[in-house]
Amino acid sequence: MPWERRPQPSTFQNMEPASYSRVSRTPRFNNPEHFTQGKHSDWYCNVCTPHPRPKYMSIKAALAHEKNARHKQNVANAESWWGPPIVDSWDFELPKQEEMTKDEARDLEHRYFVDHVGEYIPYWIRGVEAAERGEVLKLEDYLNSLDHDGPKDPWGTWNITNQTNAKSRGGDHSSEWIHDDPSDDLGSISASQGKAGKSPKNTGRNKRQELGDRFTGSSYAFVEDIARQEEANAERRGQMHDFFEMPTDKKVQRIDELIRSLQTSLHT
Repeated sequence: MPWERRPQPSTFQNMEPASYSRVSRTPRFNNPEHFTQGKHSDWYCNVCTPHPRPKYMSIKAALAHEKNARHKQNVANAESWWGPPIVDSWDFELPKQEEMTKDEARDLEHRYFVDHVGEYIPYWIRGVEAAERGEVLKLEDYLNSLDHDGPKDPWGTWNITNQTNAKSRGGDHSSEWIHDDPSDDLGSISASQGKAGKSPKNTGRNKRQELGDRFTGSSYAFVEDIARQEEANAERRGQMHDFFEMPTDKKVQRIDELIRSLQTSLHT
């Protein structure tokens, strides 16, 4: 029939053999990330060829190169150095850690305190002595000195009662205490009067009740501030005030008892 439409030849049928060979095809590499395509249909290996001077290969040569023993050895060496590549690393989610139970968190906090008790105790003693003199400890100075002062091993041979820097007012840490607040003099007055009290009743809570407003200075406020931070109840606050007003030797004795108790409970 005159109107019969003849099938049109495909594009590839109209192409010359040389042009057909230049059509870009993606080779079926086992590891496509090891190869990069050039401007034409040539490829070069990212593992075996330095990037500034790539050595281009035809598709057939690139497929043969991937099976080469030397290429496989280079891949193994690269993965042993950098580690195997992570597919879709941007979408990779780290495994979630299981939340600790309340008992595990308490045990971890307890162990942390015991491990650092060798650093806490000297700081604690110096802080008590400085507070009795009406001076205020700068916590920032103490934190900055942790890397330089204090024993590295909490179970070392340090001895609280023989440690110069822990008890001596003339120790190397005397510069850590500053006296910025003039109201701190009230703390010195109350502390000195506590040592020279005429009656044994002027101790503990009786002394606080008798002095009244005179304890509104830094000494009383210091204990109250710590109690608020610790969210201590009324009984605990009273114990903290009693401990603060103890003589230094009694404080050291109580601290030694606490250390022995912590060490015993940790190893039982």
